[in-house]
Amino acid sequence: MVQESTPKIPQYIADIMAQHGVRAGTAVVQKTSDPTRFFSGNSALDEFLEGGLASGAVSEWGMPAGHGAREIVLSIVGRVTAAEMLVLWVNGQDALEVYPPAWSARGVDLRFIRFATAKKPIELLKPVFLEPLFRLVVLDSPKNLSGEEWAFMARQARAMEVHVMVLQNFFLSGRRGNIWARLRVNCRQRSNGVRGDGWQLEAVRGTARQPLDLRAIDM
Repeated sequence: MVQESTPKIPQYIADIMAQHGVRAGTAVVQKTSDPTRFFSGNSALDEFLEGGLASGAVSEWGMPAGHGAREIVLSIVGRVTAAEMLVLWVNGQDALEVYPPAWSARGVDLRFIRFATAKKPIELLKPVFLEPLFRLVVLDSPKNLSGEEWAFMARQARAMEVHVMVLQNFFLSGRRGNIWARLRVNCRQRSNGVRGDGWQLEAVRGTARQPLDLRAIDM
């Protein structure tokens, strides 16, 4: 069942987020629903992701800068915002700026996304993770997350029925596994070396046994 609602971000949460570069107001009209999966709209990718990203879970992505693989994440964010659910994107790099028209051109509904800047997102934005507000949280290039912080994220994701995507600026190693992420994926440029042509996804942890080749034109 889908109901119309007008939730307000609690003022103390809005104040904390404003300290870290949030670029939107405190109220948004949205439809509330309770999905168990978040999809990209690409059937091959959604199948690779075990039928879509599960709510109540954490995923970790190896996405070094310059590979363009964040386009994959934007396809998921676009679908979540199109369903009028709130997304929080926390940027851990001071040098990166958000250019809203570019996000809109990639299908992201800007009414349903909030941006923040925090190198230590759990330490600085911990109260945000305690509120059942955002359905999808993206931590882009966080700095040195501790085991305790990973455990906190996994616990709160389950409690709040949200999905947390952690985007790392390096490739993940299967030898030192992160036990808190249900899904761990490396995203590399396709081997033909043509920039922007697409990516190869390999599951470090997950049910997918074969890598997935994605063309950029399909995203």
